[in-house]
Amino acid sequence: MSVKVDPFVIPIPKKWAEDPELGPTVQYMWRFFYDLWSRTGGGNDAVSDLQDSALYDVGIKGAEIAEIVKQLEELRIQLTIAETALANVAAMTAIVQDMANQFHIEAQQTTQKIDDIAYQDNAPLLFAELADLRKRVEAIENGYDP
Repeated sequence: MSVKVDPFVIPIPKKWAEDPELGPTVQYMWRFFYDLWSRTGGGNDAVSDLQDSALYDVGIKGAEIAEIVKQLEELRIQLTIAETALANVAAMTAIVQDMANQFHIEAQQTTQKIDDIAYQDNAPLLFAELADLRKRVEAIENGYDP
């Protein structure tokens, strides 16, 4: 709106303003008339401007809204891809864990088999060594150190 000259530039008479009963009433009426003048187009109306801007000015243009919607859709697609990749990683992790557990079990079984075979193959040697150790212990006990 364009700024217009305030019609109430005429000051309140001094005797009216100083009167304890009349002064406040005249000032109130002067303010009331000024507000009416402002609200009916007599000058800039900040209240009306704020009300209009609150109703009509969203601060975002239609093109900006379309761009934001487009970016949101792209983010949804990226999120879907990321979720799929995460699910694939979780599935592969489970497969690798199962394989590791299986290899661990197989390694334990193989180690046990090797130990069994080694014991069976070396049993005569172990018994001979054990017999030798017994002889040495007896000799030491009898006071003879071989």
